[in-house]
Amino acid sequence: MDETTRSVRELYEAFPYPSGTPNLRVGFDVRYLLSLGTLPRPAAATIEVLDAGCGRALGLIGAAATQSDVRFTGVDMNRVALDEARAEASRRGLENIRFLEGDLARLEAVTGLDPPPGGYDVVHSSGVVHHMPDPVHGLAELARVLAPHGVCALMVYGHREPIRRVARILTSLAPAELPLERRLELGRTLIESLCEEDPECAAWRVARDCDEVEFVDRYLHPCERAYDVDELFELVERANLSFLRWAEPNLWEPDVLTRANFNDLLSRDRYRIAESVNRPGKLELYLARPGNSLCPPPDVTSVDGLTFAVHPEATFIVERRSLRGAGRLEAVSVRLRDEEPDSLPPGPLATAAVLFAATIEPFRGVDLVELLVSEGYERAVAQASILELLQREMIYALPLDVGSGSLP
Repeated sequence: MDETTRSVRELYEAFPYPSGTPNLRVGFDVRYLLSLGTLPRPAAATIEVLDAGCGRALGLIGAAATQSDVRFTGVDMNRVALDEARAEASRRGLENIRFLEGDLARLEAVTGLDPPPGGYDVVHSSGVVHHMPDPVHGLAELARVLAPHGVCALMVYGHREPIRRVARILTSLAPAELPLERRLELGRTLIESLCEEDPECAAWRVARDCDEVEFVDRYLHPCERAYDVDELFELVERANLSFLRWAEPNLWEPDVLTRANFNDLLSRDRYRIAESVNRPGKLELYLARPGNSLCPPPDVTSVDGLTFAVHPEATFIVERRSLRGAGRLEAVSVRLRDEEPDSLPPGPLATAAVLFAATIEPFRGVDLVELLVSEGYERAVAQASILELLQREMIYALPLDVGSGSLP
């Protein structure tokens, strides 16, 4: 282990990251991720997931708790965080998850790590690669153990200028040569003083209000780099991976592009504009090995024969009023990930959303079409509505060999 990597481990063992409790992160559902690519996976094999740099495994435990038939492996060099993760997984009775200690730059040396034949179906790496001395090598290691049909969910830092501004100041006044606890003490004192002098500055307030774990990770890290769109795509290409899509595509297709008639721009140019507009602090995307590409949307003539599932990152909000002897539907909206809820006007999309709020099994497209037809919509309208449901990410298409249930 090189000196920089050792320093990173010491920081995280002193302040195990992240703080908080298990959660459902973006991209937690592995079947949804696998639906993105064109290459099928072996149907009979158990789905295998690697979380590369799992830390305290908050996202990993959340994913394992909701997908009991998927086998998860978490790897990290932080022994303190791994002990906490093991204890939490044991407390929850999770038997589909294991944790291994090791350096992601040398996966072949991780004791007990035995990648499945062909590679992992899904590899998660959130907030890790940008802390490695050689990010290209680190990401290439993940590409090496990814199956040809697999999907890699990656998050690296964008140019978080307010955070970097604070970090530069703290590094100047509390240099890395000092013990970490002393740097933290000096940093906290400095931030309190800056808040008193300029209470309106959001950068100072955010630094003051975050907990110690987050403060150390954001402002006192010994090895970190940030990426813009071009640097990110260079990293991906040098690691022999290819871009599938953004984890939160709405961030990368802001309305300003449509209103300004920029639809004819190449994707990379659109992403640069979106980056300037939204200034994302983190860049989250889904990658694949060359030869696997983003599955194109179906056409209207094929939706009847496809199997769909409700999108795992969509939350349906159905407002009903109870009246004497009856009930009335007041409003229907859908919230995707952490976005603001999107109200749905009366029509086939709202009708479908009410069904989806109670749907837990995959269903056939033809069944949804028939239900919408029974509600008075023309068949062509019902079929076209399925394409809009896909575009809005209220549902997603599953491989043809996946069984289906029934709609409520």
